Amino acid sequence: EQLLELNVELQAANKKLDQMARTDPLTGLFNRGHFSEVFGQEIARAGRTDLPFSVIICDVDHFKLVNDDFGHQTGDAILQQLSTILNGQFRSTDIVARFGGEEFVVLLPNTGRETTLHLAESLREVVAGNGFTDPSGKVVRAVTLSVGAASYPEDGLDPDSLLSHADQALYQAKSGGRNRVVAWVSTRQDPDEES
Repeated sequence: EQLLELNVELQAANKKLDQMARTDPLTGLFNRGHFSEVFGQEIARAGRTDLPFSVIICDVDHFKLVNDDFGHQTGDAILQQLSTILNGQFRSTDIVARFGGEEFVVLLPNTGRETTLHLAESLREVVAGNGFTDPSGKVVRAVTLSVGAASYPEDGLDPDSLLSHADQALYQAKSGGRNRVVAWVSTRQDPDEES
């Protein structure tokens, strides 16, 4: 009986360690490593089934100013609040991850370009309309997102090209004025299609 209890405790500890290895400690979202693993699996699945999927990369606009003006604790609080919004905006089958710093990535299985742009625009609007707060609950400032999107298979057939194209679309969103959604346009090799 004691051996059975120890085995149950060991399984629980292993499960907790596995979750910790796949999760960003600040936001509770998946981390970049887990996202990369699932992204590779999604590429393989899509290749077998011919079903589309999309990826979006989101970046908080002018986040350095948040940290400079309000401190890193407030910056962390805003990232946590943003993570809650991200989780609420997407399906349980979507993979939402913190990619690094103030950048987030979302993998959208079975989702083509048009639906992806609609979802990304909805996210952008929700974030722009939300009052973000410091750790004490005081509203400190508006936060906006720039978003880049790419879809399989038209924008790439492997993780590197899809992420690169989504990232280039994100760069276009930022250089085009921020607080916008841009999709990679593979036919022109120029990410200038905005939603």
